[in-house]
Amino acid sequence: MTILIRIIKYIFPSKLITHHICDLVNQLTEQIVKKNYIFLSIENENKTRQFFHSTIEELIILYNHCPRNERNLYEIIFPTNLVKTYIDFEYYIDNNLDINDHCIGANCFLKILHYTLNSFTHKEDPNENYIDIVLQQFLVLEASTSRKISYHFIHANPTVLFENNMTLGVFIKILLHVLLTSIIQHKCSHFNIPFKLQKYSTFDLITILSPHIITLRKHCTKCYTFYSYTSISEIAYLLVMNKQNQYISAIDLNVYSKNQQFRLYDCVKRGQNNFLRQSPYFQFKQSIDNSYDTLLKKSIITYNVEHSNLQVVYLENNQFKFKYTDTQTGSLLSQHNQNIFIILNQYLKSHSIFEISNGKSSFQKNQFNFSQIYKPYTCINLSQQEEQKYTAFVQKLITSDENHLGCIQSCVRGTYNRDYLIFNITGNYRFCPRKGSHHKQNKIAVMIDTNKQIYTIRCKDHECNNISLTWNSF
Repeated sequence: MTILIRIIKYIFPSKLITHHICDLVNQLTEQIVKKNYIFLSIENENKTRQFFHSTIEELIILYNHCPRNERNLYEIIFPTNLVKTYIDFEYYIDNNLDINDHCIGANCFLKILHYTLNSFTHKEDPNENYIDIVLQQFLVLEASTSRKISYHFIHANPTVLFENNMTLGVFIKILLHVLLTSIIQHKCSHFNIPFKLQKYSTFDLITILSPHIITLRKHCTKCYTFYSYTSISEIAYLLVMNKQNQYISAIDLNVYSKNQQFRLYDCVKRGQNNFLRQSPYFQFKQSIDNSYDTLLKKSIITYNVEHSNLQVVYLENNQFKFKYTDTQTGSLLSQHNQNIFIILNQYLKSHSIFEISNGKSSFQKNQFNFSQIYKPYTCINLSQQEEQKYTAFVQKLITSDENHLGCIQSCVRGTYNRDYLIFNITGNYRFCPRKGSHHKQNKIAVMIDTNKQIYTIRCKDHECNNISLTWNSF
């Protein structure tokens, strides 16, 4: 039992702490959700996690009582949570030695986010540095080391909320896609490549740009896209080398999944000493209270009790729309043609490359379908005997290591090969065949070929890029 758990049990003797998210969810009621509880996970010494919920007042008390180096806390983001915009921006220094100023990419994307989320109310002040305007809204937390640049951007004083983090993820993916497309489409004396607008994936666009990144950074300092505050040169710093020396986005697109766990302010990963603190390069500039407790509150992505008056971005029929939390009428802000959401909706309409679970919004006024956060999975079109056979096999596989226990999240048939069964796994089972061990944060899927009676593990880590699958007999 960690010191943190002992402190929780001492201060809050009746507090429920579980070993699985599903066990926590099963104990919850609609009333708990509506009371604005924060849901948290604790990283244990053996890298497993335990889960509990807390009010903001209880969390502040816990911070005051817990030694700082024992504060291994993460916020759980459920699909029912309205969320502030948040970004995980990171890259490895040794693989990107040509980047002399690590603030360029971060500065660039912060300004683009601010413009995107404020274009319908934004007023320019010619006497003020634009990044200072941005930092009146965005809290930038940093946990960089000598090996890795690591920022969290949080829209601490938000102008809009998102219906959930998965809709936010679609928004970020399309925004990045628009930016990369606009870079390729621009032409100047240093950059002019043939490009026909097709249904390219983000990976395709990065592949096209990869041979030209250095040129873009060096020479396109006076080239601009739809947004005049950042140059093409600056946007090129959003693409960085991974450990395999392949260009990827510095924006981690894997942090918008169901039941995502995101490290809390002034907390640290077990066994490390890089606390997630306010960045010295991007100081929060709100004019009111900047106390420690205030920063903690504002950094919590799902704590939005003070923002009930804001519009919520939601997806309906594959289009972004806006709705107030206290009204049923939604509207597109089409009167502002410069609004980037118009461009994003055009992409959603014309590009079928973005994964959207359904065309209807999950956002409804004061309604929480909390029981669906961790509902039992269902296997489609399987006989009872088949379901029992394959489920038992996968269950045994993902619980074979007590330090890495997994849960079956869903099971679906293959789209192109109907002999395939794909078990999506959540929990702490993150084994990667290519790495030969468990990743810290990735998710995996167990794929079964029911015809050949073989199986494989598909790692979903974006840096691992495990495309070549190794199949094994049962």
